[in-house]
Amino acid sequence: MTRARLAGRVISHNKAKFISRGDNSGTDQMEKSYWPLASVSPSGQAWYLSVGLGMGEVLTMAAELQAYTSDRPGHIPPRIGLKADCGSRLPATPGCSTRTA
Repeated sequence: MTRARLAGRVISHNKAKFISRGDNSGTDQMEKSYWPLASVSPSGQAWYLSVGLGMGEVLTMAAELQAYTSDRPGHIPPRIGLKADCGSRLPATPGCSTRTA
């Protein structure tokens, strides 16, 4: 199972807050291509927020809400489920405020 597929399923199953750009950018299109791999339809779910904002705003919002996002600063490898600035551990490390799923 790919990391994106597993991450999507874990996020959906746990109803973990997820911030999507929702701006039709390349990043937004990439994220939207991952959800079907996980057999998840996030649109309209209470845990999925499509905000129509750029990278900076989405990363700030995700950090403030302790939410996941597929967005990332350019120096972090792309992964769906990035929780700002804590690395790439799966499963999540307890006590780590931000992580990837």
